Amino acid sequence: MLIDSSFFEFDTFEAIAKELGKTDWNFSLNPCDGNPNWSTPKRNDLPQYNNSLLCNCNFSNGTVCHVPQSDLTRNYLNGTIPRSWASMKNLEYLSVTVNRLSNPIPTYLGRIKSLVYVSLESNMFSGKVPAELGKLENLANLVLNANNLSGDLPIELNNLTQLLELRLSSNNFTGKLPNFQSWPSLQYLDLSFNRLEGKIPNFAGLDHMETMYLTGNALTGPIPDWIKNIDARHEIDLSYNNLSQTSEPLDCHETLNLYKSCDDGRQLFKMYNTFYFSFCFLSFWSVEEYYSLHVNCGGDRTTLGSRIFEADQVSGGPAKFVPSVENWGTSSTGDFMGLNGSMSNYLAKNVSVIRANDSQLFTTARLSPLSLTYYGRCLAKGNYTVTLYFAEIVLRDNRSYQSPGRRMFDVHIQGEQRLKDLDVEWEAQGVGKPVPKEYEGVVVDKGILEIRFDYRGKGTTVAPRKGTYGALISAISVESEFSPPSKGKKKIYIAVGTSVAASIIILTSLGIIWRRWYRRNYISREKELKGLDLRTGIFTYRQIQAATENFSAVNKIGEGGFGAVYKALVLRTKGSLLELVDPRLGSNFNEEEALRMIKVALMCTNPSPALRPTMSSVVRLLEGHLGNDDLTSDPSVYDNGLKLQGLRDKYSELQQSSSSQTVSTPSEKDSTSLSSTRI
Repeated sequence: MLIDSSFFEFDTFEAIAKELGKTDWNFSLNPCDGNPNWSTPKRNDLPQYNNSLLCNCNFSNGTVCHVPQSDLTRNYLNGTIPRSWASMKNLEYLSVTVNRLSNPIPTYLGRIKSLVYVSLESNMFSGKVPAELGKLENLANLVLNANNLSGDLPIELNNLTQLLELRLSSNNFTGKLPNFQSWPSLQYLDLSFNRLEGKIPNFAGLDHMETMYLTGNALTGPIPDWIKNIDARHEIDLSYNNLSQTSEPLDCHETLNLYKSCDDGRQLFKMYNTFYFSFCFLSFWSVEEYYSLHVNCGGDRTTLGSRIFEADQVSGGPAKFVPSVENWGTSSTGDFMGLNGSMSNYLAKNVSVIRANDSQLFTTARLSPLSLTYYGRCLAKGNYTVTLYFAEIVLRDNRSYQSPGRRMFDVHIQGEQRLKDLDVEWEAQGVGKPVPKEYEGVVVDKGILEIRFDYRGKGTTVAPRKGTYGALISAISVESEFSPPSKGKKKIYIAVGTSVAASIIILTSLGIIWRRWYRRNYISREKELKGLDLRTGIFTYRQIQAATENFSAVNKIGEGGFGAVYKALVLRTKGSLLELVDPRLGSNFNEEEALRMIKVALMCTNPSPALRPTMSSVVRLLEGHLGNDDLTSDPSVYDNGLKLQGLRDKYSELQQSSSSQTVSTPSEKDSTSLSSTRI
């Protein structure tokens, strides 16, 4: 072979070609001379296919060439990554995007320490991400989207301190989110459509983070405050998770998508300081239910027979939730790789002629690079027929430079996958041809109908130009399979039902607010009173009369809402329960037993009958089956001097009456009958 010996990796690429079954490299030519079979020409009329090598001949004073970049995008390669690549010590850029490579990602990929960019996107790699990738300390871009990878992410990825971009979406990763603080320069993160769980870690220190997609996982816990407070320059999508609804912000900017991000099942959508409930209120006491929905996706308001397709011209975005009108809206996730953030990337316009009765529906379409959801709100309970209108209006036939390319995506209705790997051009047997898809018996139970379009990394991504991929939908039609009620019946039902519902909601909300306010103020008042060391309790009229000197005018301090207000001089000294013992006994008694009897007596005088002990319990207490410490109830009952004084007064009255009255003792039979009652 006539080959320039300055091409240092000649033997390596010959081995790579053999392992991959690649036969279109001409090894009789120098790869560094710009030969077309070693470098894909920059022509727009070729399909998405890259066969490029980039040479660097600045080694050994210009006598040796190395290959820092190798791009084999869409070469229909099979097998796995060749082991020979591991010997290339100067390789910085490696892409095998959109091929048929399979098996686990080989560990020897971690030996190429010079790698800065690695893309294995849209292949069939399986198994776990090898921990050896954590040895690529210079790596700035790691793209593993749309494979069959699974398991936990290796902790060794934390060693990639130079990481700027991490794309791992549309796999089957499990476990918790990694520690992103290890990547201080991270700008782009996509972990969407996996099975990751747990709480969202703290990203607050990642000043360079611009885009973050955590869509379609099983994340739990609260929405972190740093996400709520982040400005609109950042694109963040948390839709389709199980986060706590109590942590939802009262408002959110349009680049923070929280659609179906919470775990409580409510259909509550927030946007621009506005709440959109599934109750669908149009006014305070009225509500409307819908029995159909028609949307001209990306286009103007259009009339087709008796159906009016509403306009849908609100610009899309990487992380955007748009409640367009009262009864429908959209949620968009993802950005187109290689394109700027222009909102026009999310809309398509057809410039060709479509010959069909409903051709006006196919002049525009809505596009999405990752996930697009249309939801209908306030739909009456029942079964519906959903018709989706597709047509490939971006790609063209083989007579145009726009002919190369292939679009594939999935379709879900009410969470059920209805179409997998839909290729609109193949279904229609050509571009610019309508393909309606009709689904009957779609159940609406809670007022919400959800239609989702997902791109899972299949098809082309840069043909005929960058960003030509993802889901595409031209129009949506939803019709009930049952007859709506008459307006009269509907109006009565709505008036009564909504009034009751609104009353319940308002009263419940006010009750909760009042209870929280009362409890908060009660606790604060209680703490304040405790801080003043005040003694509170129940006083007899005689005690109050004595403390105010028979309501003397001298002690009157003003008028209140319930009459005159007096100051009272109260006894502050603590008393002893043993002061209640008849002084005539002197010291000839068992203090422990006396104290027990007094405490039991105080328990029996509790104002609440439910808190008074039964007779059987009193007997057990008096017999000493429980200690004195167990008899303690409210301490204020025992140490408040006023209460003791009240008991003394009562005791004196009993003493006086005992001299003129005879107290009878209940019989054993009566005592038994009282054992189950409260005293």
